[in-house]
Amino acid sequence: MAGAAYVPIDPHGPAERREFMLNDSEPRAIVTNADGAPAIPARFRSKIVRAEDSNAAEAELPAVPRRPEDLAYVIYTSGSTGIPKGVLNQHDGITNHLAWMASAFPLSTNDRVLAKTSALFDVSVWEWFWPLSEGATVVLLMCAAQEDAGAMRRLMRTAGITTVHFVPSLLEPEVI
Repeated sequence: MAGAAYVPIDPHGPAERREFMLNDSEPRAIVTNADGAPAIPARFRSKIVRAEDSNAAEAELPAVPRRPEDLAYVIYTSGSTGIPKGVLNQHDGITNHLAWMASAFPLSTNDRVLAKTSALFDVSVWEWFWPLSEGATVVLLMCAAQEDAGAMRRLMRTAGITTVHFVPSLLEPEVI
């Protein structure tokens, strides 16, 4: 536990949604790259830490007591019923889920898991942290390929994917 929570924000989504999420979550830092920085509203740009800057990884974290019930991440709902709502997720919840996944679906250091879900959805947490917690490799599917079943199948073959987490019909060309 790092003493912080993350809030994924889509740099390609509507500007009003980004602005709302940043106002609502009040981030202390915004980690992005040079391409994503222009999507951050001007009043938040002083909080940007560019991922490609070598100093970003060297920042010292303050000594903060950490507990299982501390916040791990916030995922915002679609806002289909009005205003998006931030769903607060604690370390103990994701830790328990990952422990169950490791028990039910063991991975090894030889496994390569396809992460095909956008960071805006909670399934991405399982796709990233389950393999990483087990020493497996995470292979990221680029956003453009998420709607291309053929590209997904090609990546699965070329990257030697051993494990995926989705319904089989997702690979049907007429579904995507």
